[in-house]
Amino acid sequence: MCNNCDCSNCHNNAEHKMKRHNAIKSCLGRNPDAFRSKIAGGRSGEAKGWHNKGCNCKRSGCLKKYCECYEANIKCTSSCKCVGCRNYDDSSEMNLEEKIVNVKDKWPESVITPAVVEAVCGSLLAQAEKAERKAQSPVQAEHMVLDEFGRCLTQIVKAMFKN
Repeated sequence: MCNNCDCSNCHNNAEHKMKRHNAIKSCLGRNPDAFRSKIAGGRSGEAKGWHNKGCNCKRSGCLKKYCECYEANIKCTSSCKCVGCRNYDDSSEMNLEEKIVNVKDKWPESVITPAVVEAVCGSLLAQAEKAERKAQSPVQAEHMVLDEFGRCLTQIVKAMFKN
């Protein structure tokens, strides 16, 4: 709880104990891990730890205090969704990823939108229905659907690496 804080209209104190308790309970109802540390500790003799969910930095290169990994004095990992990361060891998997292709700048979420998922599912269902109408065997139907999935996936990958 706050005590002699500089907060404006602060309710995080003993005077508003019930409101505070209800707010915490409501928050935990939506996200049971809300107040747990996002930084997991390493075993003794290992690195300081790692970020459970990873950071989401866009412009800082993960070298500013508002990067959760940097602030905790840990290196970014593959679970991070950062763009242009510079908070990694030279031997880490992060560096290898950046040497190959900086895929994080073209992260799949920018291409695989709900509309794309819906279109792909519709296309796959259409292939399955087509196989059913033609009385194809289950193996042939599966082959048709997988071929269509391959075509869809190829288009998605091309869209990701366009530009």
